[in-house]
Amino acid sequence: MNESERRPIRSIGVLTGGGDCPGLNAVIRGVVRAGVNRLGHEIVGFRYGWAGVLERNLDELTP
Repeated sequence: MNESERRPIRSIGVLTGGGDCPGLNAVIRGVVRAGVNRLGHEIVGFRYGWAGVLERNLDELTP
């Protein structure tokens, strides 16, 4: 792929696994706020782990 064929990334997917852990919500919040406010990207969260990725089971995350 050469430079002219590259497109900038505009979406970021958030996927967690293994259950809740301390600080997880704060990390997700930080990713969403930075991605939307600083970078202008769309942030999506996948439901049900990797099954959500494969089945495109997602929700848009907003600050």
